[in-house]
Amino acid sequence: MSNTFSVTSVVDHTTDAAYHTWVAEAISAIFTSIGLTQTADTGQTTNGGTTRPAINTAGGYVTGRFNDTAQSTSPVFFKLEFGTGASVNNPQMWITVGTGTNGSGTITGTTTVRAAVCTGGALVSTVTSYPSRFVWNPTYGFFGFVWKSGSPGTQTTQGGFFLCRSTNSSGAVTTDAVILITNSNTATGSSSDPAYMQVYSYLTAGLVTLPTQNNWGFWPLGLTTTVVSGQISLVPIFVVYPTLAFHACMGIGLLGETPIGNTTSLAMVGSTALTFLSVGSPFGATSTEGINLSPATHTIMMLWQ
Repeated sequence: MSNTFSVTSVVDHTTDAAYHTWVAEAISAIFTSIGLTQTADTGQTTNGGTTRPAINTAGGYVTGRFNDTAQSTSPVFFKLEFGTGASVNNPQMWITVGTGTNGSGTITGTTTVRAAVCTGGALVSTVTSYPSRFVWNPTYGFFGFVWKSGSPGTQTTQGGFFLCRSTNSSGAVTTDAVILITNSNTATGSSSDPAYMQVYSYLTAGLVTLPTQNNWGFWPLGLTTTVVSGQISLVPIFVVYPTLAFHACMGIGLLGETPIGNTTSLAMVGSTALTFLSVGSPFGATSTEGINLSPATHTIMMLWQ
């Protein structure tokens, strides 16, 4: 079972009504279109609050949880906040992940750092329609959120995140850890820094300390074009649970082989072929993805099934 959903629409943050529109669209995509479960926490919003908030301020939030078979023993809860970024006309979101909630919007347990989802930067246009892509696959415990591709530049998105369970060397999902990759490791977004990874380990019941949170992606030999005609090349992303491993549901590809919006099917880890979607730089970075990979030549590949 899986749910994928795409929507193409404008993104505008210049008025209260425009803010309400993009917030409501994102909430509907998560809980209605791809089928994650919204919790019963009090104080949640349907459209971001009464008015567009001030700079670097959230105006409303929702809380959700995974609804896969592992949720009862290895729970994943998240809080997604909506608001304004570094300028009054720039949208922003923030995400916090943990193992529970207090019933009124606070994530409990050992929680990740509240991190920016978007660059927080300027939009190229408020009248052009841009695609957003969402996926929830309960078989693999994978939640992908890729928001407004192309709105800050051709190969980049305004923001996004991956929130997913760990996988093993056979490509099967495990309950060792949950991984969050976001635009930043702080509440302030950035368009120039690499995206950051945070890992909660169920094995150690705490966050894994990563020496450098942004060294999760690497393309060997610096290739920018394929060396085998007609052969699609994907490289898995590194993760720690706290043992070092590859992840079966997200990787790096060559933009020339898999342009943004294109899919390909192959077994990146293990022997089971999975379908991947090319999403460019989903976390908003315009110069790097993970570690020194240019969005002009490389693309993030997200599970799309």
